[in-house]
Amino acid sequence: MKNVRNNKIIKKKYLQFFFSMLLSVLCLQVTTIIDTIIVGNAIGTMEMSGVKSASPIINFVSVFATLLGVGSGMVISIALGKRNNKRANYAFTTGIFFSIVIGLIITFIGIFLSKNIMSIVISDDEILTFGQTYCEIVLSAAPLLILASYLGYAIRSDGYTKLSMILLITGGLVNVTFDLIFILGFDMGVKGAAIATDMSYLISTLIAVIYLFMKNRTLHFINIFKDKNEFKDVSISIFKSGLPSSLRLLFYSISIMISNYVIGKYIGYMGIAVLTVATNIGLISSVVFQSSGAAMMPVMGVLYGEHDYRGIKMLISYVIRFLLIAVFVIVVLVISLAGIIYDIFGISNYTSE
Repeated sequence: MKNVRNNKIIKKKYLQFFFSMLLSVLCLQVTTIIDTIIVGNAIGTMEMSGVKSASPIINFVSVFATLLGVGSGMVISIALGKRNNKRANYAFTTGIFFSIVIGLIITFIGIFLSKNIMSIVISDDEILTFGQTYCEIVLSAAPLLILASYLGYAIRSDGYTKLSMILLITGGLVNVTFDLIFILGFDMGVKGAAIATDMSYLISTLIAVIYLFMKNRTLHFINIFKDKNEFKDVSISIFKSGLPSSLRLLFYSISIMISNYVIGKYIGYMGIAVLTVATNIGLISSVVFQSSGAAMMPVMGVLYGEHDYRGIKMLISYVIRFLLIAVFVIVVLVISLAGIIYDIFGISNYTSE
């Protein structure tokens, strides 16, 4: 028998996931943005340009976090909707496995090849020094970055939206706190900003461990290598489900990387600094749309699993109206507060530059 929900219930569930996802994604992205603001104000525009030039490389790590988080979250939601807890557990454990393995590979690359990678995307030698320092330290914690993000998605798929929200909000607050301590207190500069970012990933991961001790949780660890066919099938489903969202972030990172190189070569560090502000505004704006899509997935997954196709149509219709209003609000705010936004990032006389 089909389970049919009314429009009010679907809206309520969607908004519950949306605001949880919005805060989660904001805190995931806000670490680099906060580094940029504090470095730009406390140290200088040159250092801020170095941090910004490294951010596309850091975003490549977020590509894998999004791939695994969104993909596993979708597989888990559909499985739970079909009351197939075994498959949900397979997806949960498989996601953790890939988070650790991919994270360790990225850490190895970051430690030994970061200078070579950064020299490709940065044309200015002074900016290269700051960007390499930031990149090496942050990439050393790649497994924590991916794992913290992934667990946030997985925990949310199991209905623990508050814990997921606390996990990533706390990470953002830790980043701000240690930014101030390391940069202003100990005068550690870009290195301090990078260490503060790593600390935020560590604390977020430790908070996620709380979920593993909850008695009523649905998701549990299982031996994913016991049934190789199931492991292969779940892995393919995870990557297929997470690919669209991760590709968007991948292409965005590539475009920023190219822009940084061209602007740094022909305009200089001030050009990168101005681009930094513009891209951070775009990044924050895109969080709304990313959160909306991610919030749809667990709701739609359950509706699909229960064959409630009328509910899926209502959900899509509501989300489209919601996003149109969000676009209007964002455009008005950015146009009205442009000057204030540049001042926040520590850039003065940007119009003349």
